[in-house]
Amino acid sequence: MASIDYPSTLPAPLQGQFGEDMLETKVQDNGEVGAARLRNRFTRSLDRWKFTLQLTGDQKDALYAFYETTLVRGVEPFNWTHPTTAQTYEVVMSRRPSANHFTVDLWKAEVELEEI
Repeated sequence: MASIDYPSTLPAPLQGQFGEDMLETKVQDNGEVGAARLRNRFTRSLDRWKFTLQLTGDQKDALYAFYETTLVRGVEPFNWTHPTTAQTYEVVMSRRPSANHFTVDLWKAEVELEEI
């Protein structure tokens, strides 16, 4: 497991705003003749998650600092606990979190994670 943990100060994803997917593991090789050949790139399936967080301004700043500084702009892996299964995964943020202002001191932030 990674030496960095997801910040415990950040809230759980909003209800109805949490999605799971799986990284496509196969690649296709088109030959000169005949059907394309398929093969798996990995020996196991890798999961992906996308979710929305409702944050205060301070929590938004903490999320951005986590990404920019602790994860060195998303390069470093970290441990993240799935909010419904409580299983811990080693993941990376596939892109910088984005936030939209909702009201006074509330923001909605989109986070995307990929298992490694």
